[in-house]
Amino acid sequence: MSDFDKKHHHKTDKKDKSKMVSKVENLRTMLRDASAILEDTKSVFTISRHDMPTNTQTAIIALNTILDNNNGSIERKGFGNIQISDRLSSKYITDKSEMVAILAIPDVIKNGIIIGHVENHKKRGYSTVTFGAKINIDEKDAHMAVSVKTTNKNFYTAHRVLLPNGKYLEI
Repeated sequence: MSDFDKKHHHKTDKKDKSKMVSKVENLRTMLRDASAILEDTKSVFTISRHDMPTNTQTAIIALNTILDNNNGSIERKGFGNIQISDRLSSKYITDKSEMVAILAIPDVIKNGIIIGHVENHKKRGYSTVTFGAKINIDEKDAHMAVSVKTTNKNFYTAHRVLLPNGKYLEI
């Protein structure tokens, strides 16, 4: 395991870990489990190094600009509107690849495939759906998962990016 992987590796079985850490690992586990399926798909998003945002706030502002025409949401055919803009937060972004991938969230939701569904997520009374897709960041293929909370409204909750082999994408 590389130093980067060690730094970002989370275990979900320790009681002292936060709830977010276990959610992060579960989302990454879903993404790793779907890797073979995603590898056979076409990339839904591409960004080159010179087009990458320089920090998370810049990425969020750029995405909000894209979403402005649709009140901060994206439409998924057969699923409905998914609110994104008011759910974005830099506190859940764990590395630069996830910061850059903020811009891919609409494309993964709109064009990705469903790679996971959880009824009664953590016994909280709502379900989640996870969309997955292949993306390309700085000429590197990667896989991305986007989790959506499904209630009477649908909300983006988190996203994660990994290489097709399940390791972390270093930029």
